[in-house]
Amino acid sequence: PAVIVFYTLGAPQYSTMDLSPALTSQIPAIDQHHALANSIQQARQKLASVEQFETFCVQLSIRIYWMERLISGEPPVHIKDLPAAPISPEKAKAAEKKAEKKAKFLAIQNQMLQFALPAGVVLGLLAMVCVFWRVRRARARYHFPVLEVEPRLGGNHAAGVGAVISFASAAVPPASQRDQMPEYLRRA
Repeated sequence: PAVIVFYTLGAPQYSTMDLSPALTSQIPAIDQHHALANSIQQARQKLASVEQFETFCVQLSIRIYWMERLISGEPPVHIKDLPAAPISPEKAKAAEKKAEKKAKFLAIQNQMLQFALPAGVVLGLLAMVCVFWRVRRARARYHFPVLEVEPRLGGNHAAGVGAVISFASAAVPPASQRDQMPEYLRRA
């Protein structure tokens, strides 16, 4: 005989219990359901997920013990007739409010999970485009054409001569004055 219980941490309402065929034939399905439902009810009264798990395990252990007694031939005790732990009205209301809040949170979380995959794909594509753009920009080579520039006003362009053109007279045309330089610019 074996009992397998699947428990979802933080969400005891999704727990399931499976019994081996030997147990299933001896224990009515209604008793199996009541054992699991009572354990879930007790677990939902706790706030922390670890405390929920502990309470669930304790309650289910008690119910499984009574199942063992039923199989061993002791006087039949229906599991649904076992008293549940007493709950104060304040705790019941507080647990109910927290369960409602948690249900709302889980609903919002489920909606967000629906959009998680498309959002992840879009963000991944944006990241890839940004990386591609940066790599392409870093590898870009710019080639500027070499332009042939004529000497301006026929002046010499060389080191030591500079781009200074001096005109001695405004009456004489600049072409006839182009070879004249100040003394300090002449080479010795």
